[in-house]
Amino acid sequence: MDDRNRESYTVMILPNPTSKTYRFSVSRKSVKIVFSAACAAVIFLLVFVVQYFYMVGNIWELTSLRQETAAQKSKIEFFAQSVDGLKRQVERLKEFDVKLRMITDLNVPANASKYLGVGGETDAEGPLPASGAGPEAGNGGTEEPIEAPDVSGVSPSHHEALLRSLDEDLGTLQVDVVRQERSFQELTQAIEHRRNRWASTPSIWPVKGWMTSGFGRRMSPFTGEPAMHRGIDIAVPENTPMVASANGVIIRAGWDGGLGNAIKIDHGFGYATTYGHLAKVHVRVGQRVRRGQVIGLVGSTGLSTGPHLHYEVFVNLAPTNPLRHILN
Repeated sequence: MDDRNRESYTVMILPNPTSKTYRFSVSRKSVKIVFSAACAAVIFLLVFVVQYFYMVGNIWELTSLRQETAAQKSKIEFFAQSVDGLKRQVERLKEFDVKLRMITDLNVPANASKYLGVGGETDAEGPLPASGAGPEAGNGGTEEPIEAPDVSGVSPSHHEALLRSLDEDLGTLQVDVVRQERSFQELTQAIEHRRNRWASTPSIWPVKGWMTSGFGRRMSPFTGEPAMHRGIDIAVPENTPMVASANGVIIRAGWDGGLGNAIKIDHGFGYATTYGHLAKVHVRVGQRVRRGQVIGLVGSTGLSTGPHLHYEVFVNLAPTNPLRHILN
């Protein structure tokens, strides 16, 4: 045996100066074994501590990922319900669009029947509200509050399918929104056109009085012969204010032969009106006037037997009976 392995270490223990001394010997080989075992134990302990903290970190990260996944699942379900609400709102907008097109006599889509009649659209949750939910309610409808559901027990495959469905629904909604925007632009232009047409249609009495002569053939008070009377005569006191019967542009203002002082207005859309025998003219050529605006005073100028207003209405240059257009 190696002499170095037979070497030993003596350990002396002296509890106090007067006590008996205890001594024992430990071989060098034993010391090496104990030291090696201690080093191995320390290394094992260090490895265990490192592994422990590594596992704790993984567990914490896994817990955080699970919580984040659960929150994302909840948000996906909530977003899905929000998309369903948007789809119902788009359907109501389509219904409102169809109604506006029917009112304005625009082209009604072929599938308009699905938006008319009783009940309207329904879904898995039941029929849509009968009132206060459509654009006609004034603010585009009111949705019930949507609460995010508990989805902790739902499988990942379900959410993958839901995400694909959401992607398809969003694509459809984008197309529908673009089409609806174009449709509403067309409706806006049509309504504006009709609004301008309504505002330009002669529809009120230019002056309130007594109608002394109507539209059509009559005996001329000046020649005694039958003659065509292209307007109506309204008798009122001299200098009574008279108004334009619709919006338009003045194309004549001043003396006009037998009509005396006269005003002619081009209203657009094929309409024109003439006002004759005026005492005074308050407008000029090229001026824009609005329905109800005072444009002159009644008089008896030109070929006239007394104070009155001669009022004519033309449709596409043809004289027509003004009474057909007066609503008030």
